[in-house]
Amino acid sequence: MNKEELSVRFDEVAEKIHFFKNLSKKELGTLKNQLVTHRYKKSQVILFQGGRNFGVYFVLSGSVKITRSEKNNRESCLKFLKEGDVFGFENLFREQSFITVQSLQDSVVSFIPKEFFLPFVEENPKLALGLLKYSNDLICNYQERLSYLTQNNAEENLAKVLLDLHYELSDSDNLIKSVENGKAPYSIPLSRSDLASMIGTAQETAIRLLSKFKEEGFIEQEKRKIYVKNVDTIRDMTR
Repeated sequence: MNKEELSVRFDEVAEKIHFFKNLSKKELGTLKNQLVTHRYKKSQVILFQGGRNFGVYFVLSGSVKITRSEKNNRESCLKFLKEGDVFGFENLFREQSFITVQSLQDSVVSFIPKEFFLPFVEENPKLALGLLKYSNDLICNYQERLSYLTQNNAEENLAKVLLDLHYELSDSDNLIKSVENGKAPYSIPLSRSDLASMIGTAQETAIRLLSKFKEEGFIEQEKRKIYVKNVDTIRDMTR
């Protein structure tokens, strides 16, 4: 992805951010001029929980997962992000990150340094208000997911993670098709060990549960790929 392609991709991402809609082209251009871009290999950590928070981030290609580890070292998966999604806004007013962000596949991620973005927000009251609402909604979503993962068993957590992956990483066209034919054409880019970590269980248990889901027709497996086959049934398991 060259400099021109990065510029176009940022414009596309910025158009989807509702609290950027009141910014002028000049203001968006000012933000774009501050972008710092990095390429990450699969499984590379982009942001560490407890580490320095550098700014606000934009996923220009690939996909990432957001996790948080509790005192018992259990890792809980809070959200999956695909190309065009953003993160870091919930960290903006913190010195240290309260989340870890890791690439699920080779990804390109850009960020705007906090030292520039915070003064920019202070000069734009509408942006500040929209950002505050977005961050509050996001943290509430994180809290709800943490509560679910800590209160349910491994089978229910696996169903929840697979369903979240399906909805958060599939594009809208694929979701429409999945409703029509009962199967998501999107493959889930996670290893068995990743899934085990996310649902708080041993890898052997995760493998056994995946085999059970496959036997019951909930998913399909093809080498290292997992396809959600029966979305409605998996959704019912998370209620």
